[in-house]
Amino acid sequence: MTDASLTDALTTIDVTGRDVHTTKRFRDVARSGTAAVVIDGSRLARGGDRGAIEIAGHAEAVAGPSSLIRIHLDRVRSWGSSRQFDRC
Repeated sequence: MTDASLTDALTTIDVTGRDVHTTKRFRDVARSGTAAVVIDGSRLARGGDRGAIEIAGHAEAVAGPSSLIRIHLDRVRSWGSSRQFDRC
C-alpha cells in the first residue's frame, strides 16, 4: 500500500508506505534523483468521473524512521476528468 500527500508548502508530494525504504522505487529515486507517480482516480470517482493525475519531478529518497520519497513538482498533468489541471 502506498500513500501520497501534498505538503503544506504545496510544492512537493510525499510518497510513503510500509517499508518504502526497502523498495526498488526508493533505490531508483536515490540513484536517479527523479520520480513520477500516477494517481488513478477511479477508486475515488463520483458520478463516473474516472480521471487520473500524473505528478513528476526531481525527487529525493528520505531515509529514517519515517522513510519517504519526496517529489518536487516539475510537471503535473491530468486526464479523463471534468477537472483538468496541467502544470508543465
